[in-house]
Amino acid sequence: RRRPSPPPPPPVRPLIPAAAASPMAIDHEGPIWDALAMGEETLVRRADTSAFNWMGTHPRFGSVAHAVCFGLIAIVDEQAAGGQNAYYDLIYDTHDGAQQRLSLLEYVMEQGADPRIIAPATCDDWRSWPRGEYDWGDDAETEYVEFAATSAVSCLLAAKRVVTCRHDLGRIERALNRVYRASSWRGDVARASVSERVPETWASVLADTSTADVAILVQEEPGALEKEGRERERGQVNPGGGGAKIYAHSAVL
Repeated sequence: RRRPSPPPPPPVRPLIPAAAASPMAIDHEGPIWDALAMGEETLVRRADTSAFNWMGTHPRFGSVAHAVCFGLIAIVDEQAAGGQNAYYDLIYDTHDGAQQRLSLLEYVMEQGADPRIIAPATCDDWRSWPRGEYDWGDDAETEYVEFAATSAVSCLLAAKRVVTCRHDLGRIERALNRVYRASSWRGDVARASVSERVPETWASVLADTSTADVAILVQEEPGALEKEGRERERGQVNPGGGGAKIYAHSAVL
């Protein structure tokens, strides 16, 4: 018997001069996306997200709202460490895990995440859930919900249409309530962070009437100022009378 020929040697890679070598790549956003998809509320809150794009999308997790509610939504090797079973979602998660996801969803909405952003085409997975709390198997699964080119709020509504378990419907309802509550006031209005001490300072200044150096006369009824002017001309004005006064500070005005 002839011995098999040895495999060809690997190609020789050219050496790259040190000056031309690329700098070390650091994955700044990857761990945050993983934490979002796993519902790790505490980790996300403590992480440095100052440079994180809350309006961005991920090829495997979709938008931030997709990641929190549905975890991994791209088809990958389920046996791998980053497979489907490593992330769960709002419905498959445990009771405590679902509560963390709902709290995390509210937090990311406050940071600027938009549930109307659609997931990219790479999010090509679909999802079904048990029809009942203890129903498992192909015959007991709901219809499929797809994620690609669909917003997180639309996916939540689609899940609400197919899920029949009251326990799971309650989770979806609470997620939708948080999404609607966040979207109702945010809109396109620009926001700025204000320290809690600022309104406290202004409130204390307003309450300190001893340093108020401006008195604003309040007109109590229509024609009151004209009436006071006529009485002043006739010498009938009471020096201490007049309408109510509001005291203010010239520095604030």
